[in-house]
Amino acid sequence: MENIGKITSKERTIKLDLKNKKILSLLMADARINLSEISKKVELSKSNVSRRISQMEESELITGYHAFIDVSKIGINSTLVLLKTKATQYDKEKYIQRIANLKKVYSLVEIIGDFDIALGIYSKSLEEKNKILDEVLKDSHIKDFEICEVKTKFPKMNYTEKMFTESFEKKKSEKETTITDDKDLKILSALSKNCRISSVNLSEKLNLPRGTINYRIKNLIESGVIAKFQPTVNFFMLETEFYFLRFKLLKPSGKDKIEAYLSETSRANTILESEGTYQVMAFLQFKNNSEFREFEEKFLAKFKDILHDYSFNLAKSQHKLDWFPQ
Repeated sequence: MENIGKITSKERTIKLDLKNKKILSLLMADARINLSEISKKVELSKSNVSRRISQMEESELITGYHAFIDVSKIGINSTLVLLKTKATQYDKEKYIQRIANLKKVYSLVEIIGDFDIALGIYSKSLEEKNKILDEVLKDSHIKDFEICEVKTKFPKMNYTEKMFTESFEKKKSEKETTITDDKDLKILSALSKNCRISSVNLSEKLNLPRGTINYRIKNLIESGVIAKFQPTVNFFMLETEFYFLRFKLLKPSGKDKIEAYLSETSRANTILESEGTYQVMAFLQFKNNSEFREFEEKFLAKFKDILHDYSFNLAKSQHKLDWFPQ
């Protein structure tokens, strides 16, 4: 099976002109934005916009369009597993391929540092989680591991989105909803695989009236079940670097301050909150190592009274990212 959200480093890179940067940033802000709206924002014809998006897809800069889903709001638990292997590269690649094909694995990032793999799994119960962990850890090439229960948070704006200064953040109400039928789950499943699917096509696919589709999507956004719609972008082709950071705190009460700071920097793609050894973890994007070191120096100085320890890993490749549990 082809894994959703797979991106790997490329020998070639892509230089985007200003118009393409604007188009990509608009898609990052809301991947369901229609061509007419993009056309007005970037002052190009719809056909020109469509052609430019197609070129970014064909070059594999954009590899898909997905809904980011807060699974905690639909009764799903999220666990991060950090793995250290003792395998040859060939054996590690075989292991990664096997694990990435597991349905309950929603994220798999190969990293460089004290751990080799950062793995995300979904489960509905302790029994189900232990069954998945058995499958993940039963390999003889696993040297060490760490397990953290996490809650994923999505910053308002990330690095690629910031290429264009205007934000298209949706206003969310305080409304809370509970998924009570399969219709919402079918909509979420479809949007997690292709969030640019039109309401008309989604209506035909799920055999639901178009008005019902639009109403339910609106409710899912307002209740925070859908955090945002974004394309999967191969950041390596934009000559940027991707880091996984973990923070151990002296003062757990400082967690909110660190999360807010990470979100406001527009560097974080996702922020993970945990009750484990590292209370805050995040995937952050930088133009290069010098930019990362500059961020690191400022961050450590700002939070020196809160931080006990921290570590970072450079991301090598992303083998899977699917925000909806299968």
